Amino acid sequence: MIDQHTRPDYTRCTLLTIDMQNDMLRQGSPLRSRGALRAVKTVGPLVEAFRKRGLPVVHLVRLYQPDGSNADLARRSLVVERGPLLKPHTRGARL
Repeated sequence: MIDQHTRPDYTRCTLLTIDMQNDMLRQGSPLRSRGALRAVKTVGPLVEAFRKRGLPVVHLVRLYQPDGSNADLARRSLVVERGPLLKPHTRGARL
């Protein structure tokens, strides 16, 4: 429930996006989660609204080495076996 204590102050907020890279969202990617497309349909208009109002937008991105050496442990096997995933300078790593 939103009340006077939990109501967002849109003049002082930042939008943070996480896991919105192509390799996290594309059909057939081993990194894709259920609901990924639904999230994009929600996040896209939010990003546009924040930018239109001059509010900050921060995109948290993951970039993995092709050998998976810097991948988080929960995803390391996927990166090693099915990679390269979220490799720097690839289409999959782009927002």
